[in-house]
Amino acid sequence: MPEDADRFVRFRRAVLDEPELEQRLRALDDWATFAAVATAEAGARGIELTADELEAERRRAQLGWLTRWV
Repeated sequence: MPEDADRFVRFRRAVLDEPELEQRLRALDDWATFAAVATAEAGARGIELTADELEAERRRAQLGWLTRWV
């Protein structure tokens, strides 16, 4: 697993372990704000996650979803 994917997995676990954080992130309605808040929250938890890494994971998730329906 690439290091950036590992950081994303660690952050995803942290979000799922903290319902308030999960709710806060879910309430964000634009990508730029989400990326800024998510990277800041990751950093606050010692996870150096970048907006580019988040975007890559977003693209992978979208592609995975699309391939199920094509």
